[in-house]
Amino acid sequence: METRVPVDATIVTDGSCLGNPGPGGWAYSIRYRDGRVVKGSGSDPETTNNRMELTALLRALERLEPETRYVQVVTDSQWLAFCASGKWKRRANLDLWKRFEELARGKKIDWIWQERNVTEDMRDVDERARGEAQRRKKPAAS
Repeated sequence: METRVPVDATIVTDGSCLGNPGPGGWAYSIRYRDGRVVKGSGSDPETTNNRMELTALLRALERLEPETRYVQVVTDSQWLAFCASGKWKRRANLDLWKRFEELARGKKIDWIWQERNVTEDMRDVDERARGEAQRRKKPAAS
C-alpha cells in the first residue's frame, strides 16, 4: 500500500485569451496545507491562450514559499498538464518552459486536469483570468 505525503500547497491556474492571438489574462490561487490562500492575476496585451495558461503556472510557482516541495496543480488546460508532466512534447513557448523547469526543480508536482471548472477555486481563477483579458481588450473603433 502506497503512503501518500500530504501536499504542501495546491495551485489552481487558468489562462484566457480574447482571440488567439489577442489580449490575454492569467490567474492563480495557491492554497497551503494550513488554509492560507494566495491569489494573483495579470494580463498581456497581445498573446495566446497557451502562453497565458503557462504564465499563470509560472507566476504561482514564483510565489510559492521556498520550503514548499510537494505541490498539486489543478488546471483545465490539457495542454498545460500534459506538456508539463512530460506526456506531450513541448513544441512552442520554449522560453516559458525553460523558466518552468527552473522553478519546478526540487519540487514534486502532481498534475490534475479537470475538463471543466468544477470547484470554487477553479471558477474563481477562471473569472479573474477572463476579467484580466477583458480589461486588455481594445475598444472597438467608432
